[in-house]
Amino acid sequence: MSLLEATKITKRFGGLIAVNNIEFSIPDKSIVSLIGPNGAGKTTFFNIIAGIYDPTAGEIAFHGRRVIARPRRAWLEPVLWVLPAFLVALVTIVLGVEGRSESSIIIGLLLTVLALMIVLLIGVARPPKYQRFLVRLGIFKSARPNDMVVAGLGRTFQNIRLFQNMTALENVLVGMHTKLKSTWIDAILSTPRDRREEETARVRARELLALVGLRGRDDQLAKNLPYGDQRRLEVAARSLPNRSSCCSTSRRPG
Repeated sequence: MSLLEATKITKRFGGLIAVNNIEFSIPDKSIVSLIGPNGAGKTTFFNIIAGIYDPTAGEIAFHGRRVIARPRRAWLEPVLWVLPAFLVALVTIVLGVEGRSESSIIIGLLLTVLALMIVLLIGVARPPKYQRFLVRLGIFKSARPNDMVVAGLGRTFQNIRLFQNMTALENVLVGMHTKLKSTWIDAILSTPRDRREEETARVRARELLALVGLRGRDDQLAKNLPYGDQRRLEVAARSLPNRSSCCSTSRRPG
């Protein structure tokens, strides 16, 4: 099974074709390189994989699931956002006319605004149940960068991107937050689940630091590490727990 499968990926910027009909596959448990001169389209291709750019044509599957492609029936999603509020407003108008009560109309309008706000928040947050509901309706939207991170894709950049004033351990913990199950209520109340997950995350973060050769350097600020160690720390911070990571962007002189 392939970890990642890109099929006929094309990206146009106006009249410029940056990526043209690329076929690319990463088998599971393998290390694969994409090598080419400057301007060949490597970074653009990586940006498509990461969900930063939508492809002009083609699709990408990650762990066997299509995640990147041209949108399909995307126009239907905004209709779903306003439909509950419209139904609430319609019922309010009907009841208000029949009952001739101004207070019921005002309450109905408030409920309409509340329904619209709730649906819009769900549309922005895009929880898994909401996305599965869209799929059942035949609506497909290409994954965004945060969707790809949740799916298990980690990426490093040519320029190091770390929280320079945070420790090595804290940088890795930030990269693990998408896999934590505790809610904001757990964090406020410091529930046993929250404390247990925090401790488990710290253990895993130290394992990742040891894996990249930074054992015993947990409490050092990222900015105080040598360049090579900062690069290793970035790799550890992008290594999501229990998931495979891809990809790294670098340039090779042409």
